[in-house]
Amino acid sequence: LYEDKLLGIINDGAYKKKSSEFKARINKIESRLQDLEKFMDRIDNIDIRKSKHAIRKLYERCTISEKRMILQELFTLESNRGVVTIALKATP
Repeated sequence: LYEDKLLGIINDGAYKKKSSEFKARINKIESRLQDLEKFMDRIDNIDIRKSKHAIRKLYERCTISEKRMILQELFTLESNRGVVTIALKATP
């Protein structure tokens, strides 16, 4: 038996299943963040308004917490560049 803060006390099979589910979710998030990093590298010298379709497409694939992180990163990036235009609309 294993004790988990979120799941309580669970048996070995359930623990392994949940553990693999969590690992898969983490891998998916990491993959999306890598996609974002690659995308941000590509648009580094491009006007973000011209790339809004691609940004929106990537953004729509993300979870709420990922969307918050992405928006925070974009606002920081745009503030540092002195650009005010953001191509995304924040959706909960």
